[in-house]
Amino acid sequence: MPLTEIPEVLLKQERVRTTWAREWWTRSQSQLWKVQSKLEKTNQEVEYLRVEVAKLQQERLQLMNRLSEFYAHPFWEKKVKVEPTLEGKLTKIETVDLTRLKDLLAQKQWQEADRETAVLLLRVCDRHQEGWLRITDLENFPAWDLHNIDRLWTRYSNGHFGLSVQQSLWQEVGGTLDASYEIWCQFCDRVGWYNQGTWVAYERLDFSLNAPPGHLPAAYWEIGLGAERLYYWWWLTPVILFSRFDNCQSL
Repeated sequence: MPLTEIPEVLLKQERVRTTWAREWWTRSQSQLWKVQSKLEKTNQEVEYLRVEVAKLQQERLQLMNRLSEFYAHPFWEKKVKVEPTLEGKLTKIETVDLTRLKDLLAQKQWQEADRETAVLLLRVCDRHQEGWLRITDLENFPAWDLHNIDRLWTRYSNGHFGLSVQQSLWQEVGGTLDASYEIWCQFCDRVGWYNQGTWVAYERLDFSLNAPPGHLPAAYWEIGLGAERLYYWWWLTPVILFSRFDNCQSL
């Protein structure tokens, strides 16, 4: 039948169907593009998560190794002791060069001196390559080195900073080797590491004499039990050193 003989009603219906088909095809193409984009993004996220899972598994393995070492030498089951010399006195031998620490403290470069202190603790225990200290390293830390490091801090800060200052504050709040987490928080509040229920990030510490007494040194407690740290035990580094510091009093 010639086109001119097709009823107008049928032509109009066909035009409507054609228009609808074109619109449907356009919408479908748009939706298909969105689905493909979402699929690509999902695949990228899956790959990212796969990598993250591998990292977490590796970290878990490292933490499990640290935990096994930790429980093999539980600090609460034994007293920290110092091996005496033949004369019954502490051996007064420096195992590291403190010249750089002395120079930094003399120049009032408190943050650089703080980081240098952490480095020295690692060097004393021959753990610089590992970057973290074990419980046994802390328990057997040479008292003479601890004394000399503290002496430099107290001398150049006029008694404002130092391990001995921190130890005194620790004892004031009732701190002991088996002290509770609440006692630790009280101590950290006193030295300015903890404020109104929030831990102060290292970068936000006050590296000046305006800081609370005992505010520094501070970087050393981050090298305890590994860079990742055992989150429920990271405060053991200062706590054990405080206990170890008792052996410096006779020097």
